[in-house]
Order: sequence, then structure tokens, then C-alpha cells
Amino acid sequence: MEELIRNHSINSFKLYMAYKDDFMVGDHDLYQTFKRVTELGATVLVHAENGDMIDFVSSLCVSRCRLVADNNFSYHNQLCNSLVYS
Repeated sequence: MEELIRNHSINSFKLYMAYKDDFMVGDHDLYQTFKRVTELGATVLVHAENGDMIDFVSSLCVSRCRLVADNNFSYHNQLCNSLVYS
């Protein structure tokens, strides 16, 4: 990050808490990144979704043969609402 900030004028970084097994950052790495970016004077943007829960619900949809575009959005939306409003 230091090289990107100093040599390439990149001063913001995006982290993902979704996309398990691809881009998902765990809590420890998230915290360490916040600390380091603060030291360097840069900014962190976080795509904050529960990657583990999305993975679980996606597996549930697949097991019930409901993984099509319309159902995927519907299940994801229901999941998010249940987590926020429960």
C-alpha cells in the first residue's frame, strides 16, 4: 500500500466482506488494514455484507434447485432484511 500511495498517487483501497473464497477479507485483516491505512493517511472503503451468510444461503438455494437470477435476488434481499430488522 505504501508504494501505491507514494509512487502512484493511489490513496483509497476497497475491501470486501462478501465474495467468500474470492475477495472476502476476514476481521483480522480488516482491522490490520484500517491500522496501516490510518498510518499512511489513506482511505478504506468497505463493501460490507456477511460473506459467510451469503455463501450459506446460496448453498441452500442450490440444494433446493432455486438458483436462478430472480430467486437469487429474492433470497439475498430477504436475508439482508431479516438480518437488519431482527
